[in-house]
Amino acid sequence: MGRALWGAGFVLGSACFLLALSEPGSEPAGSVRGHVTAAGVPLPGAEVTLSLLRTPSRSMRITAVESRKLVTDDRGHFEFDDVAPGLYRVAALGEGWALSFADAERRRDERSVDLNLDLSPGVPLTGVVTSASLPVAGVRVSLWAALPGTGFGRLERALREGVTDDAGRFSFSAVPRHIPLVLLFRSERHRARELRLPSADTASRDPWIVDLDPGNAMTGFVHSTDGSPLAGAWVSAVQGEAYVQEVQTDEAGRFMLGGLADRAGTLWVRSEGFVTQRVATSPGPGDVRVTLLREGGLSGFILLEGASTLVVRQEGMSVRRALGTGGSFICLGLAPGEARISVEDGAGREMRRKVVIVPEGSIAEVFLTSSDVK
Repeated sequence: MGRALWGAGFVLGSACFLLALSEPGSEPAGSVRGHVTAAGVPLPGAEVTLSLLRTPSRSMRITAVESRKLVTDDRGHFEFDDVAPGLYRVAALGEGWALSFADAERRRDERSVDLNLDLSPGVPLTGVVTSASLPVAGVRVSLWAALPGTGFGRLERALREGVTDDAGRFSFSAVPRHIPLVLLFRSERHRARELRLPSADTASRDPWIVDLDPGNAMTGFVHSTDGSPLAGAWVSAVQGEAYVQEVQTDEAGRFMLGGLADRAGTLWVRSEGFVTQRVATSPGPGDVRVTLLREGGLSGFILLEGASTLVVRQEGMSVRRALGTGGSFICLGLAPGEARISVEDGAGREMRRKVVIVPEGSIAEVFLTSSDVK
């Protein structure tokens, strides 16, 4: 019920890398290029990340790493173009091979930097997850590189992911040996836990035993205004921590959240077609009942010459819609209750306004004319 939480090559995606690109009239453009091999053999399809660590004008390394990604071609070759001078980290990862990286500096007097990365098989990393000395199945385990510029840090994506078996065991292969790592354990009924490893070289000698804290539990029931249970609704508990506990309701609309801290927090309950509900919670275990309202909507016509945009305002939100042919509009996904609508001309000046009621689960027809409040 839970939810866990890229050339010579093909560009599949990119993160923010504005500082890594040369701009006209600024730094001279160059390239970073090379080959990726595995045990000395060219490796096609390897993921290669180029991350800017420092520019010539910076005396300190940066923490918000700008990155570009691509994959190697059939010869294992990669090339990043339009690279400004600076210190970069180049990391590569291939299927079944461990992450490898090297730092390279592109100087102002150099047009290109050439480097090669040879991937190794890495080492295995195994462990057992328990709680109160009993194995815990279904724990989501992810492995991250605790090193900036690799493309697999905590704000990027995991190196390896898996789920514990019935005996609470997890196992990762091809883990890089000599870089710091982070293991993250997530379970619906236990508190999230991070485990920091100086390197996999020492951590891989014996299976890790990781004990999870069950924390407090909260149960509840999610239903619509007519009392019908809502299956598949997402329930998220926010308690001011790094991780959010989240589950889905069962067919009877029931849910059970474990791993909660012993303090007040907030439940966010959402389901498609319904208005998201925020519920304050008290410290300790408890049972809550949450009613979700069906979304409503507005449609109609603005019968004013020069009208351009409709604005709908409700508590904590506003929606803008360009008017269609003949001044028509439709606005869906609104919370039932009072809404203030106004219409603006092409310069953004308010022309008329009106208070309307959004019905639950249906669409109200609205007209705004010259007789409404100016």
